[in-house]
Amino acid sequence: MNIIELFKNDLWNGIWQHAKNLFKPMSIVALISFLVSIALTFFIFSKMLGQDGFQEMMDPSSMFDLESMEERNQQFAEYFQNFGIGKAVGLMIFGYLIGMVVMSWVINFLLIISDQVINQAPLNVTGAFSEAFSKDVFKIFGLTAVILLVYIVLTLVSFMLAGLHFSLAFVGFLFTIAFLNRFLGAYPAIVHGKMSLSESISFSMKNITWGRGFKIMLVLIVFMIVYGLALLLVSSLLGFIGSVGSVLMMVVQIGMSIAVYSLSIAALSAMFYRYVEVEYEGEDSAEQHIIDTAG
Repeated sequence: MNIIELFKNDLWNGIWQHAKNLFKPMSIVALISFLVSIALTFFIFSKMLGQDGFQEMMDPSSMFDLESMEERNQQFAEYFQNFGIGKAVGLMIFGYLIGMVVMSWVINFLLIISDQVINQAPLNVTGAFSEAFSKDVFKIFGLTAVILLVYIVLTLVSFMLAGLHFSLAFVGFLFTIAFLNRFLGAYPAIVHGKMSLSESISFSMKNITWGRGFKIMLVLIVFMIVYGLALLLVSSLLGFIGSVGSVLMMVVQIGMSIAVYSLSIAALSAMFYRYVEVEYEGEDSAEQHIIDTAG
């Protein structure tokens, strides 16, 4: 049974098997992204806190030092005040937009790698890297912008409901998250199904129903709780061994990032292939298949 059939007949096993297949390519991506993020983090926070303050922030034990946290927050506030609130806000908005473009490219890149694995094609990270510079990036950016706009509107509605009763705001928040989850199938529909923005949203809304949206929300809540507790436990244990703990914590973060990347991309691909019609050519293999997006 190939991976697409697993998605259709045994979803959780299919996601797990595909995540394991993605572990090797995702390890390359995660390592590169981790090194880039560390470099950027060092550059930004060393400017704000100085090298000594940055090293103190990277110490795992400082995560539980309330006095150090309060001191860092004061330094951040002073930095932004000296820089200028208006400039800081403008820079943050600009940085957020650039971040959305970069994230759109990353999602496109990772789903292209996922497609290579699903089609049992030879792994070609370099080819996926160049292929990711396509118009699909703008479609994904547009999709993310739509989701952000919907989130803002529904969040405002939830705040309005809070004026009537807190429980209404809580219910509104749950429905907001479930509704946003219904857009998730649009990402793989753009990359795997080569759909337009409107087609991908229509596909996702049709197949990721309200019930499935709530199920995804529950899975995400459980996952975040387990992930958070595991990270907290590891960081607290490594905090007792000083600088060596900082290095080991980076290794743990890389490993956990690889797992998250692999599971997330596997789940997104599963959202598409579970519901799209696929016709196979020749043998019962995923090497050649025709996707019918009209169904």
